[in-house]
Amino acid sequence: MHLGKHGHHRLLTSLSSASGGDPSAADRVIRQFVASSSRTASLEALSLLLSRRLSSFALPMYTRISKTAWFRWNPKLASDVVANLEAGGRSTEADVLISNSVLDLAPKRSPCFTATSSAPTPSMG
Repeated sequence: MHLGKHGHHRLLTSLSSASGGDPSAADRVIRQFVASSSRTASLEALSLLLSRRLSSFALPMYTRISKTAWFRWNPKLASDVVANLEAGGRSTEADVLISNSVLDLAPKRSPCFTATSSAPTPSMG
């Protein structure tokens, strides 16, 4: 499913009207959009937000998309979001996204298990 011009316009209109007043309204629009859209449509919407320099919506959209089961981290996409945040003067959020990306790329360590002795502990008595 591709968004098409009508879908792009509807999403942008919904986000614009949701952004005034209620801070959770835009998040609700994004959450519902990602939940009801295909992978392709969600990524197209994020690309649209990035191309229009709508940084106030790009990070929430990226964050919501990154929580889906189908999401696979992509360095180009992450760098586009970071560049968008930087261009919008949101350096702190860009730094957080970079740090999270580095953590996601780090090799996962297995929990450290210590050997325990099954021998009884001598009593002091």
